[in-house]
Amino acid sequence: MAQQPEPFTHVLAVLDRLQVEYCIGGSVASSIWGRPRLTADLDVALFASYAQLRELKEALPQPDYYFDLQSAMEAAGTGTMVTINHVTGVKIDLFFQTDNGFANSQMSRRRRVKTRGGLDAFLASPEDVVLNKLKYFKDGQSEKHLIDIAEVLKDQATTFDMNYTLDWALRIGVRAEWEKSQLFATAWNARKPS
Repeated sequence: MAQQPEPFTHVLAVLDRLQVEYCIGGSVASSIWGRPRLTADLDVALFASYAQLRELKEALPQPDYYFDLQSAMEAAGTGTMVTINHVTGVKIDLFFQTDNGFANSQMSRRRRVKTRGGLDAFLASPEDVVLNKLKYFKDGQSEKHLIDIAEVLKDQATTFDMNYTLDWALRIGVRAEWEKSQLFATAWNARKPS
């Protein structure tokens, strides 16, 4: 995996120092569990208190970082997202979690990962990355999510928990997308050399 942009490593180090419960998802996580793909943003699911958000704001020096504290506090209260923007164009999307079954399960299954690219952080499990990609696919129908899923399924085939994934796909309303992703993965991986 390529070297991670400095804003990624800085923000993740701050989250660790503040003991924020988080995990990386999206394209960065699917690139680690599956096929690497270029991305200029980092998706982070998190539970954070208002005090932790205030400390995060203080740890992001301006003008290098733009982080709207008021918007972040509102997002934390409603379970929505905000973006930390860096002067280089790198974005860190913070997806605030609400206390629900899937969010709690995802956090309990996160894994600490160290990569050659300099990443040392908590990642969502391969199964939870796939489940989130299914939600993104349901919302936008972008084939890139199906490709990411196919690559994660291929690279994690010996340890991937299909039962967990099917159970949560049913519970979060992405069963049809899960079935479509299975058909797509079979076709994608059959045509593609290993």
